[in-house]
Amino acid sequence: YARLHALTGNFIVVYVVDPKTDRYREFSATNDYEQSFAQAKDGEGFFDKVRDVASSFNHPDNLPLFLSAFTKENVLAQTSRGGIFTLDYRLMMEGKPVYVQMKAAMVEEEEGLRLIVGLNDIDAQVRQREIDNEIARQKEIYDQITASLAEQYDTLYYIDIATNQYTEISSTDEY
Repeated sequence: YARLHALTGNFIVVYVVDPKTDRYREFSATNDYEQSFAQAKDGEGFFDKVRDVASSFNHPDNLPLFLSAFTKENVLAQTSRGGIFTLDYRLMMEGKPVYVQMKAAMVEEEEGLRLIVGLNDIDAQVRQREIDNEIARQKEIYDQITASLAEQYDTLYYIDIATNQYTEISSTDEY
């Protein structure tokens, strides 16, 4: 568990799936996952089971995306060529939407090919990216407003009232 966690970050759960039979086994689920989802640790029909419970656990806005992308055919098509299937979406955990990333890859084991499916908690990264994007958007608006005002005035001053620092914005080199 610790080795896998060191490599993957905030993983929630990992499944090992026989791609021929859809028999699966769950490994290293977090307590939050076990409490929120209470799924069998092993069983048959992995893809059907995940799709069947998706409407109960996926965020409603992400359900159509999930159901269209997460099919056995799609996953095996991407992983059979040595690729990785990746899908970002939101799960409802303890009543709150949490951004997760599903990754699946095919590996050769003694018993034959196995599909490894992992679910990582990427909520903090996605939310930080949203904050960064909003800051960049606001900066772009500020720059547009400043440029527009600078055309009408010789000099503008932006004053940070918390620190008494100011920035001078001039439309000419004279000021």
